[in-house]
Amino acid sequence: MDNLLDREYRDHLGGYNRAANPDIALRERLPGYGINAFARLVYEFQGQAIRFN
Repeated sequence: MDNLLDREYRDHLGGYNRAANPDIALRERLPGYGINAFARLVYEFQGQAIRFN
C-alpha cells in the first residue's frame, strides 16, 4: 500500500521541479513518498507453499 494516511508529503531534501511537467508546477517542491507498507504471507501445508502477495 502506498501513502497509507492519504496525505501530501514534502521532503526537506526532496528538491524542486526543474522540468516542464503538467502535474507539478515549475519550481514547486517535489512530492515525498509518504508512509508505505508491504506484507507477505506464506503458508506451507504438507510441503506445498501457498503464497499471498
